Amino acid sequence: MTNRMFDSVRAVYREIQPEKTDCWNPIVVENELWHRLRLFSEMRSVLLRIGRLPGECRILDIGCGAGHSTRMFLELGCKPPNVTGVDIRPEAVVYAKSMNPAITFTHITNLSDLAALGKFHLVALCTVFSSIPERVERIALAEAISDCVDNQGGVFWWDRLRANDFAGGDELQPLDYFRKWQMEYHHVCSVRWRPGECLRPLRGYAPLIAAFLDRLGYRPSHMAALLRRPARET
Repeated sequence: MTNRMFDSVRAVYREIQPEKTDCWNPIVVENELWHRLRLFSEMRSVLLRIGRLPGECRILDIGCGAGHSTRMFLELGCKPPNVTGVDIRPEAVVYAKSMNPAITFTHITNLSDLAALGKFHLVALCTVFSSIPERVERIALAEAISDCVDNQGGVFWWDRLRANDFAGGDELQPLDYFRKWQMEYHHVCSVRWRPGECLRPLRGYAPLIAAFLDRLGYRPSHMAALLRRPARET
């Protein structure tokens, strides 16, 4: 990720989220409520598969912004001293620290700053790649992230199916960037629950009914995934 990319993303987010503000407040933006509920559920699914108790996991949240996604890990049993959030916007880091004083938040200015943070059992990417316009810069970020992951650890990918309009609007697939990794878990979903996800078992008929009802629900918009290195590389 080049300094030019850092500058372009910072410029966009200064417009979206001015200093000392929180534009992703679920009281104000209803869709943000559903987004956080879905993200919380997917975090749980990934933590159940990482192979460690949440209280033992060292977690790095890249692109933490105001710290909302970082704080969710504490609600799932992770310990504040084991959780770190980083962002390229100093004003966002200041805000995150003020709202979550028990968590370590760090401002980074270059990809090389990530290496100094050490190794983590889980590196979280919550709507990060959808804000990066250039493929080469996405690949560079993925390579830097790979160096932060413990040999037995993984990457939690949570992002839109397509990049933001300001980042090109192209389709996003995590394995296009983490090219030597594998998806141990993935779930393509909308942020709002589909009708079929709310059905009781109904004596085994639920999948058949869900296939019909889900056509009436919201279209998929996001993907959650747990990425791991192939066994021969660990």
